[in-house]
Amino acid sequence: MADNSNLDIASVQLKNKLTVLVVEYMQMIRFCHKTALSAIGVDSIEVDNGEEALDLYRSGAKFDLIIMDMDMPRMEGIRTTVLLRGIGVCDKILE
Repeated sequence: MADNSNLDIASVQLKNKLTVLVVEYMQMIRFCHKTALSAIGVDSIEVDNGEEALDLYRSGAKFDLIIMDMDMPRMEGIRTTVLLRGIGVCDKILE
């Protein structure tokens, strides 16, 4: 078994570049997601509500994964997910 005791998260490199959409109301949590994703070589776009996420997809944006806040003031996560699915978005969504 390999010894991973010296494995540093920043040294993990992804073979294929991924892009993640972070839909999160709280600015500090958006920053934490962006920092963690960047450390492992993942590009991210951050928005603070579901309406902005829908606008991105309607404008043709594509993502490999969506990290969705469940409790946002303008449009909560479940409603956003239902609307994204309704316009044909099949990306994985972590709620």
